Amino acid sequence: MRHSRKKTVHHSTAPLWLIFVLLMALALLLANCDRVKAAAEQFGGELAAPAALVPQEEAQDLLPQEGQPQPGEVELQMQNPELPNGCEVTSLAMVLTAWGYPADKVTLADNCLPCEDFWFDEAGNRMGPDPDQAYAGDPASATGGWYCLEGPIVTAANAWISSNGGGAQAQALTGLSREELEEFAQAAVPLVVWITRDYQPVEYADYFSWQLPDGSTCTPYNDLHCVVLAGEEDGSYRIADPLNGWQLVDPETFWQSFSGMGCRAVAIQPE
Repeated sequence: MRHSRKKTVHHSTAPLWLIFVLLMALALLLANCDRVKAAAEQFGGELAAPAALVPQEEAQDLLPQEGQPQPGEVELQMQNPELPNGCEVTSLAMVLTAWGYPADKVTLADNCLPCEDFWFDEAGNRMGPDPDQAYAGDPASATGGWYCLEGPIVTAANAWISSNGGGAQAQALTGLSREELEEFAQAAVPLVVWITRDYQPVEYADYFSWQLPDGSTCTPYNDLHCVVLAGEEDGSYRIADPLNGWQLVDPETFWQSFSGMGCRAVAIQPE
């Protein structure tokens, strides 16, 4: 009878502390995924995120080259007291003026900015506009105005330009990378940009919502703000803030707020 020797196999085992750490990390990851999913469902699946990425060459086309028209200095305009919730249209007025289309914020809001009020349907549901199609409420109202995103600002800009001689076009640059944003700042090409108020984390107004035309629910941002990125100074971004005046903001602080709002921006493209 042939006798075989039993072969001993030595298995390497990970330390118990390492296994514990890995299990905790996995649990945290799964919990975070659940929170993100729940938030997306709560806010209609439209948390702050770029609606569409802008091709790099398209963004660079809006940086004036030598021999092309250049923007002038940004002149600060304050939204109050006339437009307590009109930071977007006031920022646009500053950018239009810098490009040679002098704009009064109130006239711009009254004549060019698409706005829609809220209403209630027969079932008692509060109805309202898609903020990328129209300003939700009234920017001149301290309590009845919310905000708009890029779409209405592009519409207002192009209407103003057309009624003042034409020759330029507004364009949404949603999805700007950090490098592209830096190029605009270095070139002092003013942008209308969406950030959070006081550069704090994004908040949603869970106490107020409305139904959109497509049947989905909009739970709006509670701390959305709009300013003008006017250039750079001493390593900081020069910001024309229609609520707080001129500011110098650390680029990292600005980027966190800007990206939290979905990297939303509007630029003017000259002839």
